[in-house]
Amino acid sequence: MRSEAEDGPGEGADSSPSSELAGGPVEKPRQVLLIVDDDPSVLQVASKVLDRGGYEILEAGGGAEALSLAEQHEGRISLLLTDVVMPEMGGRELSETFRARYPSVRILFMSAYTEDEVILQGVRVADVDFIPKPFTVQGLRDKVRQVLDRTDEESSG
Repeated sequence: MRSEAEDGPGEGADSSPSSELAGGPVEKPRQVLLIVDDDPSVLQVASKVLDRGGYEILEAGGGAEALSLAEQHEGRISLLLTDVVMPEMGGRELSETFRARYPSVRILFMSAYTEDEVILQGVRVADVDFIPKPFTVQGLRDKVRQVLDRTDEESSG
């Protein structure tokens, strides 16, 4: 159904002669992002910003829902964007479970809490990919692209 291609958004059409002979440009699949936040307004804004940035978006209001969505999803999820502080299953626990099931996924944490409060949740901001809330449209898009473009050797989280 979906390819495991790692091409980023905006790299869509292949206009090589062979693709044109086959009936026109071939669209490459969009990278899939799973966004998890218990605040519906943050979830909606982040989803809209990143969808308009060329990504395919899956949304979850909490950790259990995110894990269920990932299991049901056919294809590769490129990035988990998760809030740190959520009821029942926080972002740290979700990321650990997610990483165990999907080792190649990139993980980006977000939080409106101070760095000290985030550390109390078991996430050291200096050791992971992190974006503070509130974020700007361009700031979120740039950070997601930066995390997705990082090589395995450079990867944290």
